[in-house]
Amino acid sequence: MSSVAEPLIVAPVLISERLNGVATFDAEDSNGEEAADLASPDGFGLDRRRLLQRGAILAGAAAAPIVFDSFAAPASASGTSLYDSSTPGTANVTIPANRQVSFTIIGGGGGGGNFQGRNGGSGTTLTGTIASSTSSRVATVVVAQGGQGGEPYLHNTSFRRSGAGGSGYCPGGAGGSVLSSQVGGGGGGGGGASAVYYSSTLAVIAPGGGGSGGGGNQGKDGGRYGGVGGGAVTGSVGAGGVAGVSGYTNGSSPGGHGVGGGTSGGGAGGNDNGTAGSGTTGGTGANPTGGSTSWRGAGGGGGGGWFGGGGGGSHSSDGNGGGGGGSGSARALGVTGITTATAADSSSDTTTTPGSGPGHRGKAGFDWTGSAAGGTSLDGGDGKVTLTLV
Repeated sequence: MSSVAEPLIVAPVLISERLNGVATFDAEDSNGEEAADLASPDGFGLDRRRLLQRGAILAGAAAAPIVFDSFAAPASASGTSLYDSSTPGTANVTIPANRQVSFTIIGGGGGGGNFQGRNGGSGTTLTGTIASSTSSRVATVVVAQGGQGGEPYLHNTSFRRSGAGGSGYCPGGAGGSVLSSQVGGGGGGGGGASAVYYSSTLAVIAPGGGGSGGGGNQGKDGGRYGGVGGGAVTGSVGAGGVAGVSGYTNGSSPGGHGVGGGTSGGGAGGNDNGTAGSGTTGGTGANPTGGSTSWRGAGGGGGGGWFGGGGGGSHSSDGNGGGGGGSGSARALGVTGITTATAADSSSDTTTTPGSGPGHRGKAGFDWTGSAAGGTSLDGGDGKVTLTLV
């Protein structure tokens, strides 16, 4: 936008022309007599008489001030970037008055479960347009972190810990942990939610994917894979929100899956012992029960969102994998037109190599080789936020 500015009043001088590459001007001395042309001592500068003869000024205008038009700096043009970052953290962004802003907001991906786990859930991508307001707004922008993978499984060692949940507007929950005396995989952490919000009138929240459950011991009782983490919300999203996607289970009698975050509360945790999500965090994956003779995988953490997904459970019987955590719910308040939700990572949710962009699934540690390493599970991709003036 532009605004009308006051004209700029300049002292009464007479502008001359540029001769021989030198700009000249005339002035009057204190006695009212014409002073010599300061910039052109050879006499080639224009004096008052020459200016009058050329019609450059009107009679009587010599004592009048010269007036130049002035203009306020033009408003940023359409297509100007207000914010573009995939580095997790929080920032403030000013949205000008009476301007719409297009957005692409991506939640963090869920971390992969370890030791015959499955890939974590994809973060959600929201695209749409923030409605204009009659006054400027300083909105808060949050870029989420992806959930961490369950730590690498090494036979007869203590490396069976869970993956931490990713930070964000609503952080993801941590995956469950397996005791060092047990044999089974740790759960992946849920991805955090990315968001742009202002007061109670603007809240666009892209949820994170659920972490996948850790696998049960593959050498004991036909142990089973961990469950896939709940994936992306898809379709149209409005102020009333859209519920997250529940995690998955694998095999007979696996740990229960975490339920996707709802539109009025967090998703329920999976049995046994997965915790529920809430408006401030995703649920935590269950820690397997039992002593050194148990062979169970831990549950995956729930993804963050408007409301967080529930953490996956861990079954009480030996050899079973943990359930995947649910993804968080999405919301688009204060927008105009349609806000569309899609998967940030459209790769397979099983054991294939996931994508590599923002919000991608965390790779599972699924390379089983008997008593050696069970493969390295990786973190989900961090989120991203892009804001552009319309």
